[in-house]
Amino acid sequence: MAGRLSGHPGVLTVHASGFTPHGRPYLTSEWCPAGSVAHVVAGSGPLDPAQVAHVGVAVAEALQAAHDQGVVHRDVKPQNVFVTAYGRPALADVGIAVATAEVTAPTGSLTPSHAAPEVLQGGTATSAADLWGLGSTLWTLLRGTPPYVAAAGEGVLPVMLRILSEPLPEVPADTTHARPVAGAGAAPQQAAPRPRPRPACSRSCPRAARP
Repeated sequence: MAGRLSGHPGVLTVHASGFTPHGRPYLTSEWCPAGSVAHVVAGSGPLDPAQVAHVGVAVAEALQAAHDQGVVHRDVKPQNVFVTAYGRPALADVGIAVATAEVTAPTGSLTPSHAAPEVLQGGTATSAADLWGLGSTLWTLLRGTPPYVAAAGEGVLPVMLRILSEPLPEVPADTTHARPVAGAGAAPQQAAPRPRPRPACSRSCPRAARP
């Protein structure tokens, strides 16, 4: 799948792939010295809204390119968005994405805190589920934590139950990182608890995220 999207500016470049002598699969991608946006937030705190909008546009355009080819990523999260050596956000793990007809997968292969509610319930992952992951990612970059996080001592199951049963938390209005901007406003819409209120396709997300 990575080869089908090779060269897209919003997709991390994969130089080689294969199997080790021990049978383990590998991918060799471009070097990103800053790491993922998850690393950036962990080291420096939440991003400025303009930076979040920049990431949102890049990832939404990469997702649209994938969706146009019938490919669903299934695991959009901050850990899979890298910052290249030129400061460009790039979506990684596109190589494990699958064609739309093949996307039913066990929840164990997902990241629960960024997985769409319908997928946690055993539903089929669609482009709308990728948009949930994008919205959750932008939310994390604004707040520094995902919309739903585990409390001290909690496991994954309570987080999953909150995603399925609780309304979407609000971004605190008393932080400079949550001031109303176009990119920030796109995150709650994309992370709507049901697929229908989310944007019809990732093509509309760049327009929503641009100032």
